[in-house]
Amino acid sequence: FNIHNCYNRPLFQVNFISIYDIRKVHTETTAFYFWRVSVEDFLKTKELEAELAWDREEQLQKQEEEWAQCELEETECIQKQKEEEAHVREEAERVRQERETHFQREEQECLERKTRLEEIMKRTRRTEASDKKTVDQRNGDIPKGTPSG
Repeated sequence: FNIHNCYNRPLFQVNFISIYDIRKVHTETTAFYFWRVSVEDFLKTKELEAELAWDREEQLQKQEEEWAQCELEETECIQKQKEEEAHVREEAERVRQERETHFQREEQECLERKTRLEEIMKRTRRTEASDKKTVDQRNGDIPKGTPSG
């Protein structure tokens, strides 16, 4: 019968060993030893490959994270610039509106002064005309320009 190891290969073969079979067993044992060494080397190689693959994966993941972080910072910077530009535009618009309202107020005040001045001038003309009439009538003088008769 055969006794198997975890790789389902015979570790050794149990027979009725005679002196003549020792050579055969020795050959099989030696072959198994070399097979086991080659399997261990193979497994070490696979472990190293897996470790290298893991390191490459970690490095790629780190690069992706750095790229994403850089992209995020760039996006935030662009957003901040846009907000700053919008703030500057709003401030400029507010200053322009203030100037416009200030100039409108000054224009309104100027128009009010002009209308007051015109009203004063109208009153002054009326009072001067009525003063002349009253003065002429009081004195009983005949106005110049009317024929005496």
